[in-house]
Amino acid sequence: MNGKSFLAGIITGSLIGGTIALLTSPKSGSDLQKTLKENGKQMKSTLTNVKNNSLQLKDQVKDTAKEGVTAVRTFSNEIKDSVQEWKSDVEPNVKNIYENITEIQNTILELEEKLANSK
Repeated sequence: MNGKSFLAGIITGSLIGGTIALLTSPKSGSDLQKTLKENGKQMKSTLTNVKNNSLQLKDQVKDTAKEGVTAVRTFSNEIKDSVQEWKSDVEPNVKNIYENITEIQNTILELEEKLANSK
């Protein structure tokens, strides 16, 4: 629901409620005028409150969105830094593992040759 539809609903509901109250009320002309003035003031006050609350909500949403963008950027940078740090920590170990695997393969080949020569 967007703000315009909500505001239109409030205005329409107020007008319908006011009309029904006027038509069902057994009041004199002067009492009716007072009631209309009071209802008009209340409606104006309500609309002012709705407007102010809408503006506050808009500002809060805008601030929250900015904070969200900042938080996502910060989180993203922290993740990138962590991955880089992990890579630099793991790289020497990966090299050692490859060296050990190569050494094991060479040893296996030497053993296979020795077995083949000994037969």
